[in-house]
Amino acid sequence: MTAQLSDQILAVFRVVLKNPAMSAEDDFFESGGDSTAAVDAAAMINQQTGVAVPIAQMFIYPTAEELAEALSSLSA
Repeated sequence: MTAQLSDQILAVFRVVLKNPAMSAEDDFFESGGDSTAAVDAAAMINQQTGVAVPIAQMFIYPTAEELAEALSSLSA
């Protein structure tokens, strides 16, 4: 589940940041994201996966891989 969620989050990050080369280990904010983009990404992740993303989690876990792991443990 975590790998699939990571892939879905990464796809959203790539769209929101218009950065198709972004990897699952790349930091959302270091790759050009800001708080507005984080809100957009969180909403899009929720819409596409049904997983609610607290915005604070994006700042604590700024990579797709870390965020997927955190969200998986929150919903467990």
